[in-house]
Amino acid sequence: LRDTPREREWGGDRTRRVKKEETTRRTWTEPSTPTNRAVGKRSSSAAEAIQVHEKVDMEGELTEHMHGKSRVRVARVWREPSGAQYICEWEVQAILLSAMEHAFLHGDNAGMTPTDTVKNTVYYVAKKMKQRCTAEEFAIEIAKHFVKEYPLVSQATVDVEQKPWKRMQVMGRPHNHGFTMGGTEIRTAQAVFNNSGLAKLSAGVKDFMVLKTTQSGYVGYLIDKFTTLGETTERLLGTSITASWAYSTPPRDTEKAYKNAMDSLVEVFYGNPATGIYSPSVQYTLHEMSQEALRRVPEMESITMRLPNIHFLPYNHEKSGVKFEDDVYIATSEPHGTIQATVTRRRARL
Repeated sequence: LRDTPREREWGGDRTRRVKKEETTRRTWTEPSTPTNRAVGKRSSSAAEAIQVHEKVDMEGELTEHMHGKSRVRVARVWREPSGAQYICEWEVQAILLSAMEHAFLHGDNAGMTPTDTVKNTVYYVAKKMKQRCTAEEFAIEIAKHFVKEYPLVSQATVDVEQKPWKRMQVMGRPHNHGFTMGGTEIRTAQAVFNNSGLAKLSAGVKDFMVLKTTQSGYVGYLIDKFTTLGETTERLLGTSITASWAYSTPPRDTEKAYKNAMDSLVEVFYGNPATGIYSPSVQYTLHEMSQEALRRVPEMESITMRLPNIHFLPYNHEKSGVKFEDDVYIATSEPHGTIQATVTRRRARL
């Protein structure tokens, strides 16, 4: 992983460089047992397991290390006095950068925050969120906890994915405590917190399936002996959107910022409900969606989007008298085209 310009500006440090190991032959012995509560205490059985040994010259240098916990699933319910209840289901990954070189170099676990502790911290922070919160706010609080609580942890990167539970409509009214899975899209968020504070905040969406049955074409491309695709100004356009946008500063209202970004993507892809909007290529539509998101969300610094083609191939079987009339398609998911781009906000020149 490499530092981005924004992370360097905020004081982020994605990697911990490690001092080069001595190349002279020496004998390493068990370090003294730490007594600081925050650092942790080694058990006698663990100390006995580490024996004095000869350290030989090393072929390589430890240049990067991290540890944490992935796929921690948690559901949080808020029950309001009005009787309405709310739920969020999240999947969390928390990765820590810490001064734990000795664990890799010497098998010494003194001061390490176990991944079991990382897992339990996710549930602890969820309990602390007394008010409804967004995935971005949850990620920030988890990352902040690790850096503030454990002296050896210099940076925490927390990724949160949120499932699309939506309130159920029953008898024409929103149900107080009934929910249904509202779609395919997964809301995403990432927070990076270090000793200098919040270094990075981003949000996004993945697996967002969208399709329109007209107002799409593809012409004018290079055609050679390897090309079998025919030009057309009438086709189905389907894709599964993965988008991630980075904030230059955290929005005051992360829910509003997320909604504005999503509205941008949807409105540019589909266009006017009655007439639609023509797409000459996935590339052009991707760029227009990104531009609109930057216009509507002033805190957004950049947006990266990946739009794979979900192909619907015309079915034409003249032997049986079946002629394609923009009506019957062969639905297929692979192989598929992959279109990706990053659009970054243009800064005024001094």
